[in-house]
Amino acid sequence: MRTLRSTLMGAVILGLLAGPSIAVAAQVEGGMPTVTHVTGRVITDTSPKDDWEETWTDEGSDAIVVHVLGWHVERSIDWSDPRLPSEMVSHANMDMHISRDDSVQVFVESLRLDGPDGAWTGTGHAVVIEHGHGAESLIILTGEGAYEGLSAVLVTESVRADPELDENDYTLYRGNIFEGEMPPMPGPIEPSAAALAVE
Repeated sequence: MRTLRSTLMGAVILGLLAGPSIAVAAQVEGGMPTVTHVTGRVITDTSPKDDWEETWTDEGSDAIVVHVLGWHVERSIDWSDPRLPSEMVSHANMDMHISRDDSVQVFVESLRLDGPDGAWTGTGHAVVIEHGHGAESLIILTGEGAYEGLSAVLVTESVRADPELDENDYTLYRGNIFEGEMPPMPGPIEPSAAALAVE
């Protein structure tokens, strides 16, 4: 049985590595492609506004942590795919770890994009590890209404504008919309024998 599984898995991997020609042929035979690359440029962003529900600070001997809960952010985004509505609302929680030498900001957020035909909801995780740079985040969205049965996975990129073009820095979303749900999360990994021995 193990040999059969290995053989099947090898065949699947070889099929995936065979190149784009096979993927293109499958899309043509099956109709519309099930995966669409998408980009979105942030046009407006209210995140500099101090619009949050609660904040407090924990102070230690070598560092402090600033906690922010319920940070309300609204963004207008110019998407390459019309299935993603332009208005995005985010409620984020953030911890900012500040030491003598460095600072790190960690974000988690709930997201919603509403449009006339449907909506997208999901979550984001982000980190800022270099002062002055935007948050690098991973966003996972699920479609509703006309977009039911679709999922989207996006990452953000902070784009530095060309000073000669008289433009401002901006945030770019990049990712894919695909049919179906995200794969289920694997179960927790049991501790190894060595870890149990230490305990």
